[in-house]
Amino acid sequence: MVQIDKLKEIVNNKPVLILLHGASIGKLEDKIFDLKDIDICYASLNNFRVVEPIIEKIGKQLSVVLDCTKVPNTQAFNEQLRIPRLDEFLKRKDNNMWVTTKKLVYTIMFEICNQKFISRNSDKTFVLDSINFDVGRVPNSSVILVGILAIAGAKKIVICGFDGHKPGVPNIETYYKYELQIYSKTLAGDLDVSNFWAESKRIQDEASIFISDYCNQFKIDIPEIVLCSENTTYTMYPRINYGQLKHFLIK
Repeated sequence: MVQIDKLKEIVNNKPVLILLHGASIGKLEDKIFDLKDIDICYASLNNFRVVEPIIEKIGKQLSVVLDCTKVPNTQAFNEQLRIPRLDEFLKRKDNNMWVTTKKLVYTIMFEICNQKFISRNSDKTFVLDSINFDVGRVPNSSVILVGILAIAGAKKIVICGFDGHKPGVPNIETYYKYELQIYSKTLAGDLDVSNFWAESKRIQDEASIFISDYCNQFKIDIPEIVLCSENTTYTMYPRINYGQLKHFLIK
């Protein structure tokens, strides 16, 4: 497993664009060619292959993927979906990284009995536990991703598709290309049990505190963080629209 310095090499003081799965990220498709000449570190999490095609239009791929989520259907989900997609991501020749937890590594090694996957990809795997990432209660994966990119030296961070709970909208329909999410969530066993309102409130309440505590712990300044999601329900960070995205990244 690699150390934090390896992740810092990948981020390399660049602006970071985080691609999350809220439906609003679809608007990035219309603006992505504005970013083709900007040196950006792209990051995502979990079912990252749904959003990565947006940046592939300009010849880019993700550099950092966080995947450490616990799911009810552990064996089927890991064997049929998580491990194959991570394996494909990590075998690329790019300087890229899987960020995860010791618990998931052990689950794959000893419960799923796939030591070969872990061994094969150890030089591209960063385990959060190695830097004592747990500052009090462990937050949502999207918040952890912002935190780890901050301490890895992101110049600034833009979070796209971070929409939050939309009252009256079925949970699955809050996702970008939600029809592509159904198989993954069904296999994971969490298609119908996600409480988006409770999770959105938790993120709103804890995100800024976690990022502040995390950066203080590692004695770094908090980078500028904005949401590129015009109708997001979150208010913890300033908001920009996609028309402002290029200017924000290069200023």
